[in-house]
Amino acid sequence: MNRDELNTLLIVVLTFLVVGVFFFAFDKIGTLSTDVQNMKLRFDLSEKNNQIISEPTQTSAPASKNSTSTENNGKSSTLVKIPTAILFETQSSPALSPQTTLSVAIQDVARDTDGTFTIYIKIFTNNAPGYSAINLKSVLQVISFDGENIQVTETNGQFGSMPPKSATTGNIVFKTDPQKTTVILQVGNEDNAKFYEFNFTKKTYRETTVG
Repeated sequence: MNRDELNTLLIVVLTFLVVGVFFFAFDKIGTLSTDVQNMKLRFDLSEKNNQIISEPTQTSAPASKNSTSTENNGKSSTLVKIPTAILFETQSSPALSPQTTLSVAIQDVARDTDGTFTIYIKIFTNNAPGYSAINLKSVLQVISFDGENIQVTETNGQFGSMPPKSATTGNIVFKTDPQKTTVILQVGNEDNAKFYEFNFTKKTYRETTVG
């Protein structure tokens, strides 16, 4: 075998080796790609199963309070609710500084036959640079013509620490004379107070004057 034939044979052998290595590598790459896809699929399925398992069990929403309910003592208790659109501004409490301007919206008022007068409010802290508080007793009170004004007896809501740029909801409660069909609410501080009369027989309200 001369040199030219030997060179040709080597070239053919090397060509077959290269082709063989190429196909072997291609096969391995395809297998690896399939394994990666299978692993991703298993991961996705596992994640989906975890999400399904971690979803909280939904429970029935509590029944809404009807306009007429029965108290534990067996007496009938009728709640009259009046939607409102009263909005005013006031200064936050110095309990948290710096003080800022707060916007207070009275959304609804309600009254029970035992004289319980409830005000549902939302307070906006759009201008507050930090947490703020409000003393609702100083800006909301019920007018009494028989003596001192009626003060808040119960507060429900996080009004003592309200985050900035947010809205905080809750309600406050007064104890009023159940024999009277109207309630006059003073809104705001003494120097810029407004007065609103709520008629729970007609289920209406209007701005009024006192004195």
